[in-house]
Amino acid sequence: MKVDGTIDKYKARLVIQGFRQKEGIDFFDTYALVARISTIRLLLALAALHNLVIHQMDVKTAFLNGDLDEEIYMKQPKGFVIPGNEHKVCKLKKSLYDDMLTFGTDLEEVDKTKKFLSSSFDMKDMGEAEVILGIRIRKGNNGISISQSHYIEKILKKFNFENCSPVSTPIDPSLKLLPNKGSPVS
Repeated sequence: MKVDGTIDKYKARLVIQGFRQKEGIDFFDTYALVARISTIRLLLALAALHNLVIHQMDVKTAFLNGDLDEEIYMKQPKGFVIPGNEHKVCKLKKSLYDDMLTFGTDLEEVDKTKKFLSSSFDMKDMGEAEVILGIRIRKGNNGISISQSHYIEKILKKFNFENCSPVSTPIDPSLKLLPNKGSPVS
């Protein structure tokens, strides 16, 4: 999606599952195609603190480029299950990744980095970052502001509530809530 909510392009994601994980070692590790929101927020905070420019690029053929250092298996994707081999898994030969952010204080150096990456990989330069993981990024004179308005608008549209009127919170937002002790309310 573009910042204005219109469709930029359609994408399909292949999601893998960690069959090689061992309890007590990496059982709770998540191997995902996207960064954690907390990581993105940290990077944005550092960018604001150091007055960095933030540009976004997309690796067009990402899954063809990254070699793996470990064995990773995944279930056969729905619609691609080989008859007679339903219980077998696929071994990945290449890593899967997608968008990337480039940070810098000097726009000329950021452009050099982007040109270098584009010389090694088939990349789409998306320019200054505007939206990542549903977070809208706005850079101003006073730093960087982020909001999830883009994500909220997308969810409202998905459930046909985009024309709803906003209302005030029905409770004092400064009120501290306490855990329920299980006692009935009288």
